[in-house]
Amino acid sequence: MELNVNKFFGDRLVFDPKADGCLRAFDRQLDASHSEAQGKSAAAFRQYLVDALGSERLQRIAARYDLSLEGLFAAGPILDSRKVAQIVVGSRIVSVQDIDEYLRDHPDVYSGKRHIAQLTAEELFRLYKQLSKILPWEVPSIRSEITGAPTEWSAAFFHDQFLADREKLEIFKENPTDVMQVFIHNMVARGIKREMSVGELIPAPNHPLTQQVQFYFVCAKIVTGDGVVSYIIRPATNDTNLEAMRLFRGTSPRASDLDALSSVITDLELQLGKRAYESASAYEPFLQTMGLAPSVEAGHSLGATTIQYRLAHFDHIRKAYLYCGPGVPFAVVKQFNEKNRPLEIYISHSEHDPLSRLGGVHLGYHAPSAVQVNFWKYHGPSRRKINHHVVVWPRSKYYYGIRGGLMHEGHHRELYNRYNLREILRVIFGPVLALVLRVVRFVIRTLFQTRAMAQQGVQYGAIFRGRWRVAHYRLTRDL
Repeated sequence: MELNVNKFFGDRLVFDPKADGCLRAFDRQLDASHSEAQGKSAAAFRQYLVDALGSERLQRIAARYDLSLEGLFAAGPILDSRKVAQIVVGSRIVSVQDIDEYLRDHPDVYSGKRHIAQLTAEELFRLYKQLSKILPWEVPSIRSEITGAPTEWSAAFFHDQFLADREKLEIFKENPTDVMQVFIHNMVARGIKREMSVGELIPAPNHPLTQQVQFYFVCAKIVTGDGVVSYIIRPATNDTNLEAMRLFRGTSPRASDLDALSSVITDLELQLGKRAYESASAYEPFLQTMGLAPSVEAGHSLGATTIQYRLAHFDHIRKAYLYCGPGVPFAVVKQFNEKNRPLEIYISHSEHDPLSRLGGVHLGYHAPSAVQVNFWKYHGPSRRKINHHVVVWPRSKYYYGIRGGLMHEGHHRELYNRYNLREILRVIFGPVLALVLRVVRFVIRTLFQTRAMAQQGVQYGAIFRGRWRVAHYRLTRDL
């Protein structure tokens, strides 16, 4: 049974254990005398969900979408199809906590293993399939092209976690068949813009030799309140070829995006991305102390610019993936080149993307001998409806060409943007607009509790007293 997810014209459903899938459409004649059975039917549906998902997992799913379980069953046997669909989508997203709860409640199924890290990749794959397909109902697939923006116009103004999760599930379907660089590009350009929770499992590219399905999990989420939203992901099991990495989100200008205004402000300032870099650096000592700082980092747009600053100042990074990122001041590039430390940098640009030509000079420009720079440029159709800044070409429906490889002299002009007209205009007018937007942000944060303020800091997951917990570290200035 496919559920109707329309916000205003959803179906009315009735829980009926005798029906196919235990749900059927409400029939006015058939259910005309349902008043006597209201309590029993509501209790039966709730018990069905508890038996299938477990009480704790059901509560977490309800909290994810701000659902009131009491309100969901208050109308007796008549159920809102959209709310049922939210529970279904929430059950499709499996977390470390879901896995650990199952292992705790079924100690004999996997030879007494009590935590996800004790499972093999094959065991985790089987358990992931089992837990993500518990409910028999289907939710309509996203039919329109998924880019960096939401597929529904209302979600550009009001955060819709339900739509974001549906888009994310669609985006992640092809992860197992991706090569690693396409997977990373897809994650930073589209995936993390839908927001992820600490502990959430992410299908990763299959093992290149055995084709075994592999998974990442979200280890930490960092929100600085000044333009940086980033995630640290780690391999979910120990028998994989995956590397831990930190992913940086790009500019997110829509009102519904987490800390949207801050990402626009730092784009407009004289030194594009510097404020974002400085805000993230304040959390670096904590991440280093807790062992949460991977040596691989990837970013898209503003996220790629933030990493360029980090490469010039932090020495623990040994590999960086930079997608469609504006450049940094020449002094930062010079500081990086003087270090001449071993490092791999993968740079990807798109021919018709004007935003990657902002920001001065891109790191990799006349890089020293110890730095291996790989540069690719995608050439796609120059149609206005294509957002070349966020499209993941190997995942797209458009034809494209690609050129590049190891950096050579012919590529250096691609990384030099100082006399680009758009960059000159940004330098002249951007700081004034940034000042105005900072005032607007101050007023908003003074009057309202924003999502960025609530999530500011480092949320990270860890095992405490034998159970998965999520802690929240905040700087004194954030309190």
